[in-house]
Amino acid sequence: LVLDIYEDVFNHRAFTGRSGSFYKYEGLGSIYWHMVSKLLLSLGESIVEFARDEKNQPWIPQLKEYYYRVKEGIGLHKKPQEYGAFPTDPYSHTPSMMGAQQPGMTGQVKEDILSRFNELGLFVQKGRIEIAQSLFEEALEEELEFSYCNIPVVYRKSAAEAIEVFTDEGLPSTKVPGLRVPENISGEIFRRTGKVSKVVVHLTTT
Repeated sequence: LVLDIYEDVFNHRAFTGRSGSFYKYEGLGSIYWHMVSKLLLSLGESIVEFARDEKNQPWIPQLKEYYYRVKEGIGLHKKPQEYGAFPTDPYSHTPSMMGAQQPGMTGQVKEDILSRFNELGLFVQKGRIEIAQSLFEEALEEELEFSYCNIPVVYRKSAAEAIEVFTDEGLPSTKVPGLRVPENISGEIFRRTGKVSKVVVHLTTT
């Protein structure tokens, strides 16, 4: 009777997953690394959206603390014995009775990359790039550099917030107060025209 109910609910015979049939039931006792990454991404996106309203600013430090506590739960921060594999390798989950199972390349890595951009605070709003520091926590004792649309973006600690844009045309850099890239320059970056060679973001964070 139980088997009949199971088959009626799940239609197991018609299952066409990666292995052609259910691999095995792996839920009980498992740490789901991919799910932790999904939680981190969802929490980060919610904090960023919540922080757009000035009246919510007093809550941001506490929410950031929760965010980074969740991040500590990802395999990268675990010992190999806890993770069940090399901690830098993405896996779906680790059952209590065995090592890490099923590569999580299409899931965990994707979510972690998106979460990292939330942490860096680079967003597109109304057709222009803007920097929002709701999740940013690096001390910036040294410059932080990454690429966006194939253009180097440098975060630099400064006395005042500003965006500095460099071009390949030999012209002096253009410095704009605040943390929003003008729409015309953002458009050059999005279209990858090659006119913008580097963007330096001057931050007052400590």
